[in-house]
Amino acid sequence: MSKKVKVALNWLKGLLESENIEYQIVGGLAATIHGG
Repeated sequence: MSKKVKVALNWLKGLLESENIEYQIVGGLAATIHGG
């Protein structure tokens, strides 16, 4: 995963958590993050 994608995901994670919005990463993105 590229550094730009990691930065974007961390930004999105922070935004969602700051608003107390529950989220779940699924599908191909989840597999990529998990290492599949």
